[in-house]
Amino acid sequence: MSLIEALRKGRDIQAAEAYFGGLQFPVNDKVIAGAQHCAFDQVGRVTEVWNEATAQ
Repeated sequence: MSLIEALRKGRDIQAAEAYFGGLQFPVNDKVIAGAQHCAFDQVGRVTEVWNEATAQ
């Protein structure tokens, strides 16, 4: 299944992780229980993942 097909089927997060992981981008999951849409700092999470991947 291509990324576009998966996105159309509503599997956006899992499809994106598989796609970008396959391209050797650092990806991982962090589930925030009970979080509402946009109730978290996604930019801060990007920084956290990047720092982990580059061992900073």
